[in-house]
Amino acid sequence: MTAPFTGITVLDLTHFVAGPWCTMLLADLGANVIKVEPPGRGEIARTMGSVFAGGESAIYLGFNRNKRSLALDLKTDEGREVVHRLVRTADVLVHNLRPGTAERLGVGYEQVAGLNSDLLYCHISAFGQTGPYADQPANDPIIQAISGAMLAGLADGAAPVRMGVSLPDFAGGGLAAVGITAALYRRLRSGMGGSVDVSLLGAQMFAQLDLFAGRPSDASRAVACGGGTFLVADVGPHVASELAGVSRDEALALLRASGVACAPVNTLPEVFAEPNPHTVPVRHPTVGDLAQLRSPFTAAPSWPVRVAPPPLLGEHTSEVLAELGYSAEAIEDFARRGVTGDPSSPPWRVLLAPDKFKGTLTSREAADVIAAEAERLGAVVRTLPMADGGEGTVEAFGGPNRYSVVTGPLGTPVRAGWRLVDGLAVLESAAASGLVVAGGAAANDAWAATSAGTGELIREAIDAGADEVIVGMGGSATTDGGAGALAALAGYLPFRPGLVRVITDVATPFKDAARVFGPQKGADARQVALLTRRLRRIADELSAKYGVDVWDLPRSGAAGGLAGGLAAAGAVLSDGASVIAERLGLAEQLDWADLVVTGEGRFDATSLLGKAPGLVVRESLRRGLPVLVLAGAADEGLDTDARVVTLVETAGDVAAMEDPAASLAKAARSGLHAMSPTRQER
Repeated sequence: MTAPFTGITVLDLTHFVAGPWCTMLLADLGANVIKVEPPGRGEIARTMGSVFAGGESAIYLGFNRNKRSLALDLKTDEGREVVHRLVRTADVLVHNLRPGTAERLGVGYEQVAGLNSDLLYCHISAFGQTGPYADQPANDPIIQAISGAMLAGLADGAAPVRMGVSLPDFAGGGLAAVGITAALYRRLRSGMGGSVDVSLLGAQMFAQLDLFAGRPSDASRAVACGGGTFLVADVGPHVASELAGVSRDEALALLRASGVACAPVNTLPEVFAEPNPHTVPVRHPTVGDLAQLRSPFTAAPSWPVRVAPPPLLGEHTSEVLAELGYSAEAIEDFARRGVTGDPSSPPWRVLLAPDKFKGTLTSREAADVIAAEAERLGAVVRTLPMADGGEGTVEAFGGPNRYSVVTGPLGTPVRAGWRLVDGLAVLESAAASGLVVAGGAAANDAWAATSAGTGELIREAIDAGADEVIVGMGGSATTDGGAGALAALAGYLPFRPGLVRVITDVATPFKDAARVFGPQKGADARQVALLTRRLRRIADELSAKYGVDVWDLPRSGAAGGLAGGLAAAGAVLSDGASVIAERLGLAEQLDWADLVVTGEGRFDATSLLGKAPGLVVRESLRRGLPVLVLAGAADEGLDTDARVVTLVETAGDVAAMEDPAASLAKAARSGLHAMSPTRQER
């Protein structure tokens, strides 16, 4: 007997978990699954996670058995022609590319449906193809959060908890396989091809239907046993307390003898130590013997169980191309020109988009260091120094080409660099009004500090003919609510619409500016209270004069309330990273890249949420691109699929501070080698 899907060809353009899980289920059932991957680096899961064996990621190994790998560059005309040939003979095409990407690669539904009217086209996405979230980036935690899953089963007021299993991915992949099966059966009866669309959010909602249906309370409870172990049983609190000092095995024996439903709470090693009918052995060419979780369905009469290992990158390229009718000479020519998987031939396109390493390296200096290491590995490099609205904003736009002497935060003159090109002026409040932090907070006077210098810079930019002025702001606190800047701009206010845009990396409102930023600049608790009262008065004055209430306005607390003062006078407040990414063309550069490298001095949860490196990571992963983050230091346990390499771990604390450039080069060398097309090191 043959497997159910024997004779069905599936064109697999998926990556990471949900899509590969779907196509592996089809492969386990006998389908001929051809996995199309970018030459040199392969799909993103090959370099994801922290567990590797034989040069392959455990994530990739877990979801790609029983497939054939075709290395193919869909960004080339020849690559698109190959995939179109595959479409003409395929039964199913599956992808989980973000909306719009398939069309850019020539494999959108309208582009391929005309090539094969029998084709079944399946798109797995985060939020579906339409609606307010359709173009938004998302990962498993985002889906769990928006679906309510993070609060399911928790007491009122409890902190959200992420499920340990990526249920949205598994539910989405499994339901996509069900949809494809149904579409195949419909085609058998009607002769019609068509499309299947599955969203991870929809799959998660469907999987938690019992929550909406009013699931009855469960009598089972976790019971603590001796030795720090646990079991789950249908028992009351009195019995649970009696079992507290008993070994888990003894407690299970007692409960089972009494007919009580119970089970041990196993660790993962314990799961696989037990007699396990759920695995199937495969022999991988680089890993060796590998135990894989088998698909959990059986049938009678049974069909053959397939046990082909996850393929090496491009392992079946020549085989598949020959089946499509390409000659040996054409196949060799594809490899030589980088259309297919010869890792030495195609260019490795690396985009470098770091932020500054505060106090040590500018974003451009960091990019230059990383570029040197990437080019030693043969990469073609593009640099896109980033910023998120604070220091480094002018640098991100190309660096200063003008300098002005303005009033510094403590009244003494300072020389501030800014930029003016083609009517666009870019300046930073930190250059004119930023109080020193490192080693200088005690000498600052947060009460007397003024933002006048920023106003003077804006005035000079307008006088020089600027049609638009971008003002970058971080948390550099003068805490004068913008009073000094507005005084310097007398006669220029209110701003005409669209003239001034404040970009910042903080969301702090005006009312919290002193509390959040004052202590960083030397203000004690008494001064913070006084500064807050002054901000309240300034907010009232701004409201009376301009009709704008900035007290609770997000981002208005940047630079000690300077952002709020400018906003009251007509400036627009924006997320700095997003504006800079759009102005510098980050999206177009990501479409070009095979690998993206970003980083900053310290990479933490706030980096992921509101900083430039976090935006680069999100947008790269959204496109299925692998990401390397280089950071001076990083928090442990960050919820990101990017690979993070720190200067501290590769060079040590002392070297990272004393010679940041050399330490960054060492970290870049380590990370780039690990993610290079040949994966020379793991």
